[in-house]
Amino acid sequence: MNVIRFILLAVVFLAILFVSIDNAEQVTLRFFRLAEWQAPLILVVFVAFVLGVVLGMTTGALRTARVRREFNRFKREHHKAAQGPARDTAEAPVPPFDAM
Repeated sequence: MNVIRFILLAVVFLAILFVSIDNAEQVTLRFFRLAEWQAPLILVVFVAFVLGVVLGMTTGALRTARVRREFNRFKREHHKAAQGPARDTAEAPVPPFDAM
């Protein structure tokens, strides 16, 4: 699985690299007519790619943390249920079944 992931990441990286090299001219980004920024297209594509990766990894980490918390809660509940209810020491012992 790691090999497939590495190959996929390498292909995506090379595709973005070749597209960026072919489109190295300056582009203008306008933010609602309030601000304007000029940068090479390679930088704009790279920043968009990095932001997408960071956003994807963040959502994955949050989902993993939530599942881990749920798993730990279920494990604690299972452990409590496996121990059974707490017995009172003053209670009379129950005779064995064949003694009745």
